[in-house]
Amino acid sequence: MPDHSARRTDRRISTLIADADPVVATRHAEYVSRTPGFTVTGIVNTGAELLRRTEPPDHAEHPGPGGHLTPELILLDVNLPDACGLELCRTLRARDCAVDFIVITAERDLRLVRRAASYGVVHYLLKPLHSQDLQQHLRRYAAFRRQTSAGSGPVSQRDIDSALALLRPQAPPPVSWSADGLLAGGPENGTIPRAGKVPARRTLDRVAAHLRTSTVPVSANDVAQALGISRVTARHYLEELTDRHLVSQSQRYGTAGRPKNLYRWSSP
Repeated sequence: MPDHSARRTDRRISTLIADADPVVATRHAEYVSRTPGFTVTGIVNTGAELLRRTEPPDHAEHPGPGGHLTPELILLDVNLPDACGLELCRTLRARDCAVDFIVITAERDLRLVRRAASYGVVHYLLKPLHSQDLQQHLRRYAAFRRQTSAGSGPVSQRDIDSALALLRPQAPPPVSWSADGLLAGGPENGTIPRAGKVPARRTLDRVAAHLRTSTVPVSANDVAQALGISRVTARHYLEELTDRHLVSQSQRYGTAGRPKNLYRWSSP
């Protein structure tokens, strides 16, 4: 049988978007479609749809052009309305489906991260995800595919370490809260990279100050209304502070719909 691996790396990577929220799924599809080397082959919002779109070609009821529905990469939400995304990973692995997964979720649970890793998930990314962040991870994934498809000869431990390192960006340095009420440090000693511009830094400081003085957990909408900024902007900076362990996140479940994320200042 001919080896098509080299030819596959020259093509665009076919990507399926699986997210419970149609708006988020469409946004992520736009990010992917704007990333060189990738193409979006479909969007699904349920586990059942995902399983249909990943059926082997011999069993697919309505195969698309070329007779094959299986994507090479799936951007996967953990909380689909009819299934757990990680259980779908396990199902597809049991089918011997050679697809890669990038999990994109709001779930901040290291047990889920460990479970995702056991199913071969190549990334575990937290929502909300901005275009430049997702595209950076996609480029790293594409580089990993190219390097691991370059040849079939024996490799050294250094070769293996180099290939796996392509998937992992460097961790951001820790940040701290200074006595003057601002995030301490500069680009060399701990400042949050995204807050390099003065207006962004000021907004970040305002969000942090609001959480420090709040006696109850607050939502992105609460912060947006209090500071006169958009909810998307508020959530962006809340997630920045959470990622740097200055803010803790919890969820409040209502009678219907998705849970609401709440944030509380947790740094000394």
